Amino acid sequence: RCIAVELPGEDVKEECERRLLLLVNMHPTHDCRFNLPAGQGHGWSQLLDTAPDEGWGAEVDHVDAVTLPPRSIRLLAERLT
Repeated sequence: RCIAVELPGEDVKEECERRLLLLVNMHPTHDCRFNLPAGQGHGWSQLLDTAPDEGWGAEVDHVDAVTLPPRSIRLLAERLT
């Protein structure tokens, strides 16, 4: 009931080098831990977080994994600078 989707930072029409990472935990009662893919060393920024107890827009620096609470979605964007 958990899925991670990595969208490469490639766009046919425009230059877009920033990768996106969509994390979804649809389990009704259990947390789900996601291992983050290695980036370019600048970490990830949260663009969307549906968990009510999490800080919106937080930076995800120097972590190898994140844990999502039940029934939550998080969208991360790779920071290039």
